[in-house]
Amino acid sequence: MRIFPKLVITSVTALACGAVATMWLPSAKADDQVAAAAAKGRELTTKELDAIYADRTWQWDDGAAYFRARNQMFTAWLNKGTKASYADGRWSVNDQGRLCFRATWYVIGGNSTTSTCFEHRSDDKAIYQRKLPDGQWYVFSHIPAASDDAVQKIQPGDRVSENLRQNKDYVGEHSSKRIGEHSSKRKRPR
Repeated sequence: MRIFPKLVITSVTALACGAVATMWLPSAKADDQVAAAAAKGRELTTKELDAIYADRTWQWDDGAAYFRARNQMFTAWLNKGTKASYADGRWSVNDQGRLCFRATWYVIGGNSTTSTCFEHRSDDKAIYQRKLPDGQWYVFSHIPAASDDAVQKIQPGDRVSENLRQNKDYVGEHSSKRIGEHSSKRKRPR
């Protein structure tokens, strides 16, 4: 008699786990297929990556980055108002399919330098991209590109400068106010 309730609980648990696994299976299977296609693909060359990024702006939901070809300068802005930030640095590509940028990001009251890299591969049907070191592969662009591909967010020219200047001004102005606030709160000797 004791075996029966345990068997029922185990069976119900197995069914529930199976249902959850089945719900996640299509997404996981699609991710696995994209990863497998990327693994079989070849690494994009420096020339191919330059064609995608050089002298272009990568539009983000809340900002943008510009990859200037001359001197491989990288500039970016992110957010507005009290969350405003901007970056200055350099970018590079290599024949192992990597785009990297190293930049100092400035926010109100401070800054930090970070490096970010993306890997690109192609199976001649699509270009796959993932953030390194352990990002998930996704279809960056079909060949030829579809209208809703992520590569469409990369547009010709500098579309960063105006918002970059605004964020620099905002961060600079509010950082100096914060410094002034901190120094005025100091106790003076009596």
